[in-house]
Amino acid sequence: MDRLLIILIGVILIFALLTWGLDKIFRNRLYKFIPSFGAFLAGIINIYIARTSPGEGGFENLAKAVIAILLLSGALSGFITGIIMDTIIPMFRNRKTR
Repeated sequence: MDRLLIILIGVILIFALLTWGLDKIFRNRLYKFIPSFGAFLAGIINIYIARTSPGEGGFENLAKAVIAILLLSGALSGFITGIIMDTIIPMFRNRKTR
């Protein structure tokens, strides 16, 4: 369980840094969400495959579910990082000092 948590934190950090890096490279707001959108689609596809594949062995479906959890958590962290970069950080930059 500890290894899964470390891997999950690593995936979250990778997607957050990827979103931040794409924001610094491209000034268009849409480009930073492309990896998160791709991970979201891949996670949904893995869930669909795990649910509909014939039951040869349960371990393959379990592996697909774990991969889906990792991808969906990475996608969520990328979306949240992008939203924070678009809304909260500019609010602090534009604040006037007294």
